[in-house]
Amino acid sequence: DKVPFESPFGTINVLQDYHHILGWKFTAISVEDCMDSSVPLAAYKWLVCYLLRESDLKLSKEKQAGLSDFEAKNNCQVYYCRSLAIAFIEQTVLQRYHDYTHDPSIPPALQPVLKNLSALYGLWSLSKHLAVLYQGGYASGEQPSRLIQNAILELCYRV
Repeated sequence: DKVPFESPFGTINVLQDYHHILGWKFTAISVEDCMDSSVPLAAYKWLVCYLLRESDLKLSKEKQAGLSDFEAKNNCQVYYCRSLAIAFIEQTVLQRYHDYTHDPSIPPALQPVLKNLSALYGLWSLSKHLAVLYQGGYASGEQPSRLIQNAILELCYRV
């Protein structure tokens, strides 16, 4: 509730913009836009915030239905919390790799390859969450999934 917080490794600092992030949409309009890991990284930030909100709503509904804490948490874990945990660690890995590949100390000859690998990992991992991205309204229409698929193929070719 507007109280600033920080985690030791900065992994949850993104949640300070939780409400703002939930308003984000998929904005890439070309395969070339997807060649930077910032595209899947933005999607992961939204995904983590969305799954966190949905997990909280599911837990509240289960408790309101009269289930015990154990049963409510168990029911919430199946789709929401499990997916949240996976998305969170994937986002954390991608954030670290993105930061590393955009560090000016990286030799210029290595940057293109490392950036391609970062984008490839991000898009490939994100493709497993496409249903949730559509379900939550981050992505709509055919274009986002096609762009992601075509970008993955292009990045595989480049690597």
